[in-house]
Amino acid sequence: MLIYGIIAAVFGGIFIALQGSINGMIGSKVGIFTTVIIPVIIQIIILCTMLLFNRRLWINILKLKDIEFGLGFLIISALLGLAIMSFLTFSIMKTDPLIVFAIVVFSQLFTAMIVEHFGFFEAAQKSISSYRVLGLIAILVGIGLFYK
Repeated sequence: MLIYGIIAAVFGGIFIALQGSINGMIGSKVGIFTTVIIPVIIQIIILCTMLLFNRRLWINILKLKDIEFGLGFLIISALLGLAIMSFLTFSIMKTDPLIVFAIVVFSQLFTAMIVEHFGFFEAAQKSISSYRVLGLIAILVGIGLFYK
């Protein structure tokens, strides 16, 4: 099963880079709000259509009432999704996609390290190690080399 997770992560990274690059191109012509709102509307239409034809989705939605702060966390997640699209669009409009996504990877790894260290969001706890810190420093050095 690990291989499926790795493959999904690779595709997720590819999709993020493609979406960010597309949004940066469009955003520089029509602005961030338009660039973010149109995909969100399309996502809502697709997901509502899926909801109409899949009873299991309704059952799973009803399970949210059993999860403490479940709906609240999903609202925060939705707001984070809007912020991700907005910030990535803006940053790609102002600089190069390569440097933006290198910084995004660094930021994700740093944040994940903190989440794991403290066990936030029920994540398995893993202490911050010197290897992890050195890995983050190596990424920063790599970003510096890419930027030159």
